[in-house]
Amino acid sequence: MAHQHGPNCNHGPPVPALNPKTIPKPVKDIADWLLSSAAKLKQRKGQLNGKRVEYFKGKHAVNALLREPYKQGGKRAPIEGRAEGEAHLAKLAQHGLILKVVKESGSKTLKSAQDNYFSPDNYYIWIYQASQIQGMVMGVGVLLLVFAGVLFPLWPPFMRQGAYYVSLLMTGLLGLLMALGVIRAILWVILLVVLGRGGWLFPNLFADVGVIESFQPLWRQLASVEVRKLVQKNEGAFWESLDAGIREGIKQNLLKMVVSEQSAVVRHSLAHVVAETAKNEITQNRWQDLVNVLYESCSSPHIIHREMGVYILYSLFDVIADSMDSYLAHLVSLFTRTINDPESLMVQVTTVQALGKVADFIDADDANSVKQFQALIPSIVAVLQKCLDANDDDSAGKIFAVFDDILLLEAPLLSKHFVDLINLFLRISVNQEYEEDIRIRSLSFLIWCILAARSKIGKAKLIPNIIEAMFIIGAEEEPDNRDEDYPAKLAVQVINSLSTHFPPQQVFPVVMQHVLKNIQSANPGDRKAAMLAIAVLIEGAADFMRPNVKEVLQLVVHGLQDPHVSVRKGACMALGSLCDDFETEISEQHSTILPLLFNLLNDQDSSVHGEALGTLDVFIENLGEDIVPYLNGLMEKLVSIWGSDSKKVQITTTNCIGSVAFASSKNFIPYFNEVMTRLMVLMNIADTDNLPLRSCATDCVGAVATAVGVEIFRPHLQEVMKLVYNGLKFDHPQLNQCSYVLFGVLGKLFESEFIPYLQTIVPQIIQSCNSEEPYESDLHTGEETIGEAEDETPKFSTGVAQEKESSIDTLGELFEATKLAFMPFVPESINCALQLLDHYHDGVRINAAGCLLKFFNTIYVMGDQSEWEPGLPLKKQVHENVSNVGKLAMEGILLMLKDEEERYVVTQVLQQLGETLKITGPAAIFQSFSGETHSGTHLDLLANQLLAILEGEHPCQVGYSSIGESLGQDDEENLAELDALTISAAADTVGALAAAVGPQFVPYFERFFPAISKYYKKNASVQDRSMSIGALAETVEGLEEGSTVFTNELLQFFLKGLQDTEDEVKSNAAFGIGVLITHTTADVSSSYPTILQMLHPLFNPNSETNMQDNACGCLCRMIIKNPSAVPLDLALPAVLGCLPLAKDYAENRPIYKALVDQLKANNEYLMAQLPRIFDIFAHVLDDPQEQLHKITRSIIVEFLISFKNAYSANFDSFVNQLGQEKASIILKSLQ
Repeated sequence: MAHQHGPNCNHGPPVPALNPKTIPKPVKDIADWLLSSAAKLKQRKGQLNGKRVEYFKGKHAVNALLREPYKQGGKRAPIEGRAEGEAHLAKLAQHGLILKVVKESGSKTLKSAQDNYFSPDNYYIWIYQASQIQGMVMGVGVLLLVFAGVLFPLWPPFMRQGAYYVSLLMTGLLGLLMALGVIRAILWVILLVVLGRGGWLFPNLFADVGVIESFQPLWRQLASVEVRKLVQKNEGAFWESLDAGIREGIKQNLLKMVVSEQSAVVRHSLAHVVAETAKNEITQNRWQDLVNVLYESCSSPHIIHREMGVYILYSLFDVIADSMDSYLAHLVSLFTRTINDPESLMVQVTTVQALGKVADFIDADDANSVKQFQALIPSIVAVLQKCLDANDDDSAGKIFAVFDDILLLEAPLLSKHFVDLINLFLRISVNQEYEEDIRIRSLSFLIWCILAARSKIGKAKLIPNIIEAMFIIGAEEEPDNRDEDYPAKLAVQVINSLSTHFPPQQVFPVVMQHVLKNIQSANPGDRKAAMLAIAVLIEGAADFMRPNVKEVLQLVVHGLQDPHVSVRKGACMALGSLCDDFETEISEQHSTILPLLFNLLNDQDSSVHGEALGTLDVFIENLGEDIVPYLNGLMEKLVSIWGSDSKKVQITTTNCIGSVAFASSKNFIPYFNEVMTRLMVLMNIADTDNLPLRSCATDCVGAVATAVGVEIFRPHLQEVMKLVYNGLKFDHPQLNQCSYVLFGVLGKLFESEFIPYLQTIVPQIIQSCNSEEPYESDLHTGEETIGEAEDETPKFSTGVAQEKESSIDTLGELFEATKLAFMPFVPESINCALQLLDHYHDGVRINAAGCLLKFFNTIYVMGDQSEWEPGLPLKKQVHENVSNVGKLAMEGILLMLKDEEERYVVTQVLQQLGETLKITGPAAIFQSFSGETHSGTHLDLLANQLLAILEGEHPCQVGYSSIGESLGQDDEENLAELDALTISAAADTVGALAAAVGPQFVPYFERFFPAISKYYKKNASVQDRSMSIGALAETVEGLEEGSTVFTNELLQFFLKGLQDTEDEVKSNAAFGIGVLITHTTADVSSSYPTILQMLHPLFNPNSETNMQDNACGCLCRMIIKNPSAVPLDLALPAVLGCLPLAKDYAENRPIYKALVDQLKANNEYLMAQLPRIFDIFAHVLDDPQEQLHKITRSIIVEFLISFKNAYSANFDSFVNQLGQEKASIILKSLQ
């Protein structure tokens, strides 16, 4: 239904002149109210005709008139409903008190409108100013006082002396009055509590002083806070020291005071005193009738009695928690009545808060209690709606908080009404008539639902409705301060949450449908929403999006050229996200993208410059050599804007120059001197407000040093280290963080040359790791805040956490770089890392685990340069230091992983563990836990955790919500991409474990085989199918002959993969069949014809995957195992047609072994192809070195030597045919 405006909204004078004499008093009273601080009218700053003005939206003024503070002023015209409020505001416009202005979306510039009609959706500025005459008189008075003060030296001596004594007297009197007032109020409350009546210790000094009298409720509240502290003193010991009769009198009088107090704030403070007193009494089995008294109060005919009864019960929950079972049924029955209180909204709201407490004690298995609570959800919703209708935002916020808490409980309290709740919160979120804070709370609840109840959302098919609503909200105007939360920002976060927590096939198509629609809209807000949706969609749908990335990029390129500034800024964000996940695909379009970004740097709207620079920073970092043609122009532009007056632009430019250096490498050398000179200036900044710029300059130095290399940077090393170390004295978290990163970069770059700095910087880094992190509340000192109890949830300083994230990582980097010289710091560094494994910040935990593994890897390599051998117990014993560090590292990390709830942390740590297993082999998992709390081997615990992840039962996957469904119950074929990444990391680690343990891994593989193979399903995503096949193939390679007992099952599984529709899956299946044939001792030659038939289509040079390389490797493994079962006259030409490999160099090992074996057997076809084979040998023996494993290289070289010895003339002939460059490669390899 369309919104109905008030009767005066459709007519009014165009732009009237303001005449104060003709303004009716009721209209003036409303204007004065709206201009007062009590109205809390939301206003923003803008520019009208070049002047700064404050403007407001019509609906915000209507909301202010409907709030309770307006109604409390009895002299103003009563207003009932929005229509009446709009009618009164229309009169303000009619009399010229407010002026309608037009504001273009995304801009601060205002223009006068052609008319002055009032509408809630329009913007207005004030023409009227309250109390103008009074203000002028006061202004003149102030000027006269200032003038008299200036002439003070000219006053006669007796007047100056008199003024001195008068000022002393007034100061003393004021201080005495305030002190007496506070003491009087505190003693009065104490006497009233103890004796039941107040005592007039002092005369009523303030009886005729209204200003001071107005402070009395505040004093009484202060007094109640002090009484509460006395009750709490020494954990209740002070209370127990009082005589029993006094305690009894206090208890009785407290209840009387609560219901007789006129101030709501004081009543609430006294209620907390009651609760604190009850905490002492009930735990001592006293005051047992309190709950019954409160029951009676809740049923009283008096509103205040009911309000306080419910409120005290709500405050008592923590006190009676231990005996909640005996109260639960009675409380729910009572709250079923009070939630429908006919007179008091406060009773209803407090009941909802109390029900939120009750919900904590309902067991998920208690079907009757769950059902009883579920029946109350419609009543809770009704109370919320009443609060919204009454514009009682504070009360509505309390109910939102209750819903947030209930959602995360194990009991399925919201399950029955979950879909209706989602639809309700969507309607609230979309409705712009509600205040932004309300809509933000509603959107936050939706985000929590996505996190905690995704299965229910998916099954109810709510995703399209949610996305549609978010696009509507996302099109709204953004505020000037974009750092704060606002509806459009939260709407984009909702889309991001959907993307990261749901399968991409459920989210991506729906979002893109709206994107394509909005791109064509005439409303710039719609187009902006489309760009932002692309920006946040990528994180959880990158792999799914990959086939369409070029089409998506075209939409973003179009957005970069949009005529509206908000769309261009949104397109910059979208392009930055694309660069993060599609480095190659986006970098290839540099000829299109870079000119557009250059244009945005010159955009007429300066607000675009920062966004464009940020996007340019991300884009150029991945360009590599492609940056060279643009390098000169790019540096000229960046250097020209480096001196901008805007610190934000300077910071972004500095970051951008660092990315240019990283991408251009040695090509950056011509710009080094000028850039380094400027960076050194920035690194001398001492102004604390500009330390973020110094931080970015410090970070940029690391990129520049890496680009130009040791020789060029060496002359600056000492000065840079001095500046960086001096910067640590500021104790600025961001500067510290960038400094530690730079230490790691320079250490890796200079290695042994960096050793002299260790004694200075390492203690500082360790101190950072061990530093305490204050709560944000610790930044504010003073006594307890007067008022209701506040949220005591700890809030840490994330800046310090990010500093620790860098400092602990730097310790690992420095040990890798300096090795033996770092040994004195190893014990303390390891202790730091172990302590940070349970840090609240995800990045710190990840880097702490990474640091431990770097220490283990480094000390292992320092002790043994030879390759490890698979199997347990160790076939090659390790040094005691390796064993000790490995034990500490692995035990700390495995215990951390066991309880880790963040899937991203689990994914990252598993990837680090996989790399460690490749470096150290069985040395990482051969030990056992020592201690009473944990037992078993490291191998067992790691295997059990990997199995839990693959089964969806790890803490990072299993969570419970109030809909009663485990997050681990999603079907494996419907995984979100980030879930799939965690499972993929676990499966890869299984392969690394198998390689480290060898055939002894068979008992573990019996459990892992079904756990991994189940992810290969017809409807599963390409990534999941590929992961399943690839992980099992890697595991078979590690199992070696242990795979024999699984030969038939594995062969059938891989053959199914060869018939998949996707090249990536077929590629992994070919690799799997090849390694299975290599290692199994079973005879599979009867399956060769089938395998060869299926492999044939895979020899496709146009495939973008490794498919042809893996097919070639599989074929060669078949030849090695049983050459007589392969038609060599057909197979060998196919193999030569694939060489040299361009993608998967690992397949060179079986390929060249098969070729050399057949050459040694004098295969006629290959002997005839020797000139071509020599050419191939020359190619692979050349750089890059990683083309060939050292064993494969030796196989080729040995063949060449033997061939030369046997057929010297032919050898010389073949080499001479290669040309000088390739011939030299062959001859050099023989030396």
